[in-house]
Amino acid sequence: MSPTPLRCLARQLSSQSSKRTFATSHRTLADYVRIVEVGPRDGLQNEKTSIPPETKIELVHRLAKTGLKTIEAGSFVHPKWVPQMAASDKVLSSILTTPPPGDVTYQWLLPNMKGLDNYFKVMNTSSSAPYGYPTPPPSPTGTDNGPALNTSSQDPNAMPSATSGVDAMSKAKTGGQRHEVSIFMAATESFSKKNTNCSIQESLDRFAPLIAESSKAGYPILTAWRTWRLHSLN
Repeated sequence: MSPTPLRCLARQLSSQSSKRTFATSHRTLADYVRIVEVGPRDGLQNEKTSIPPETKIELVHRLAKTGLKTIEAGSFVHPKWVPQMAASDKVLSSILTTPPPGDVTYQWLLPNMKGLDNYFKVMNTSSSAPYGYPTPPPSPTGTDNGPALNTSSQDPNAMPSATSGVDAMSKAKTGGQRHEVSIFMAATESFSKKNTNCSIQESLDRFAPLIAESSKAGYPILTAWRTWRLHSLN
């Protein structure tokens, strides 16, 4: 009996895999999967019942104790549009003043420069705490073009912490805390209008100074494209 096409393909792939070397000078794809817990932000923002800040803080700390490496802890958006995220500043302050349970990265969704300003304010006021961060640079007064994204292929959960300079703001020297700025773009114009009340091009214009200032302060930047789909039950 001649082998089936699937078996031939399996043998071919197996043969190619056995010939691969793992010590290469150039790697185009990451060899790890990064799991991000988004419950404290994406999971809570659409809840109709108001959730006390203390409950959100407890949720984030409990999640960190489970061994999770990356947690999206909140969003600095206008409370008029997303009331559940109104306490993100308190969540961040609690994280900064509480000894980290391990090597944890916290992500913060920032939609515009106002959100970044508020984020920097919390970092500034918490910088004198035992597990706080250095004072961030002043807020920008104009538009700064030329944003620089973090394109490293290294595992972001295994990157060494800095001990001085602006890079030290990315991770506390006294523990395993690390913070990242998260932004997202809508994949369609209609979704962009519904979700951010602006066009895709307007979003790009907003993000240019945000990315530039976040990079200057030493924060890794995560970008994502998002869309939505309605499923009919009929």
